This record gives sequence, structure tokens and C-alpha cells, in this order.
Amino acid sequence: MKTLEFKAARGKLVKLFLMTIVMVAASFYCTTLDKIGAKVFGWIGVVFFSLAFYTIPKAWLNSNSPVIIFSDDGIDDRQGGFGLIEWSDIQNIQTHVVKGTKMLGIVLYDEEKFLQRVSSRRRLAVAGNRALGFPIVTLGFVGLDHSIDDAIRFVESRTNLCKGKQPLLP
Repeated sequence: MKTLEFKAARGKLVKLFLMTIVMVAASFYCTTLDKIGAKVFGWIGVVFFSLAFYTIPKAWLNSNSPVIIFSDDGIDDRQGGFGLIEWSDIQNIQTHVVKGTKMLGIVLYDEEKFLQRVSSRRRLAVAGNRALGFPIVTLGFVGLDHSIDDAIRFVESRTNLCKGKQPLLP
């Protein structure tokens, strides 16, 4: 069985961690400004970017374990908690770009089947995905050791999900 495993790339995690420090510092600086809007967005930034102080070290410690696995059976999403999504459960695969970052959206035939697998906290994130027009399973590849293009090539070479449709890669 041919597989493609995505693990956390430690070098990318270090860069993300350093960028997080800069973003928290910049956000905190905004809290010292006189304008109320700057203070509000500053505190929102401090809270938001500080979350990475938990997630990045956690990813570092688990960097030997794959977080996404593409195989002949399907896509095993360990980072989002959906588990194995068999190819027969996938209706379509799309790419989404947000501020220059490409993500892989997986449209499922039966979303409720997969929502039962995830925590209530993850369901909140899924609600956010839906509100933004994304599928419930949206895979990000920032900080991983392979690119989204590798994932797309794997999907296109092993499934009919992209046949007869516009190619995911230019």
C-alpha cells in the first residue's frame, strides 16, 4: 500500500514560534495605544496568538507522529480528529486560499457521520469553517514536512475525485 505521511517539520515550527513571539509583542504594544480600537484588537491578538504557545510545542513533541496520512484507503486526519476518511465517503476535494495560504477542503457525502467522531470544541471550529464557506474537513499544511501540492498529486494519481474536473494544481 502506497502512503504519504505528513509530519510536523521542526524547522518550520521554530519559525512559526518566533513569528508568534513577534505577533504577541506587536499585539501587546497595541494595547498601550490611546485608541480604544487598537486596545481591543491588541487584546484579541494577544489572546489569539498566545494560543500558539500551547499548540506549537505540542506539535514539536509529537513531530515524529504523522498528523495526516494519505493512503489507498483514504485520508487519515489526525490533526482535526476526524480519523480515517475513506475515499468512498468523499464527494469532492477542493483547494481554498486564505491570505496566500492554500488549504485542502474535503466535501463529504455524510458530514454528520464524521461530526460524531470529534469533540465539541472541534465542532465549534467546524461551525467557523461552515460560516466561511469551507467544508467541515479543511486540511492546512503550514508547519508540515510536505506541501499541499504533494497531497494533491497523491489524490489526483489515486482517485477519480479530480477526473473530469478542473485540476487542483495549475
